Amino acid sequence: VGEDLEKNVLMAKELFRAGLFFEVHEILEHVWMVEFSSVREFLQALIQLGAACYHLENYNEKGYRQLLENAY
Repeated sequence: VGEDLEKNVLMAKELFRAGLFFEVHEILEHVWMVEFSSVREFLQALIQLGAACYHLENYNEKGYRQLLENAY
């Protein structure tokens, strides 16, 4: 998607809906790494939420709980 923040967040939304949680992490991490505005923490929470869902799907309850808590 590139470095366009809005497009990446919209794509992440669609990936969440499709259950593609690893991909959510990948697409948002790219923009998170270069984002230094007040949006950075929000992006980090979305990345952690995606990773938490990924862990849940793979029966990693400890990883799921830890990332969900961090996202919150």
